[in-house]
Amino acid sequence: MELQPLDFEKPIFELQRRLQDLKAHSDEHDVDLDSA
Repeated sequence: MELQPLDFEKPIFELQRRLQDLKAHSDEHDVDLDSA
């Protein structure tokens, strides 16, 4: 069951989702985002 954020939390949830997507993409393409 996925959590439903409150209205004021939605931008934070969106940023967290985008960061997870970027991390997954960087892992797939062997890009080190941690050193940037």
